Amino acid sequence: MRRATMIMSGVIIVSFAVFHILHFTVQSTHPEFREFHTTLDGLPVHDVYRMVVVGFQNVWVSGFYILSVGLLCVHMSHGISSMFQSLGFMNKQTRPLLHLAALGLSAAVFAGMSSVPVAVLAGWVKWPAAG
Repeated sequence: MRRATMIMSGVIIVSFAVFHILHFTVQSTHPEFREFHTTLDGLPVHDVYRMVVVGFQNVWVSGFYILSVGLLCVHMSHGISSMFQSLGFMNKQTRPLLHLAALGLSAAVFAGMSSVPVAVLAGWVKWPAAG
């Protein structure tokens, strides 16, 4: 990636990290999340499932999350390739395979991380939970 692209995507990733913490951990963007409770073994616990489903029903939140995870995975792919280079594993023969491995791992992480908001937006995951 070019330097300007890395800077811009880095700003988006930092913004995502801050938003993610405010959204799901601090719950300041959606104070109603604090009221989501369920029971586990007879004890009241925070209902994370409901919080995630309700949070990702907002197309802007899901879109920003998917975009940010995509950028994070591009950074991760570059980092994995750089790690192989730093460890001395890169040479003419191994370079294509190691770049492919870095891309494959990053693509798998992207697929896994983006599958939750995609599933919520597609209606495959709903609240209230069936059952």
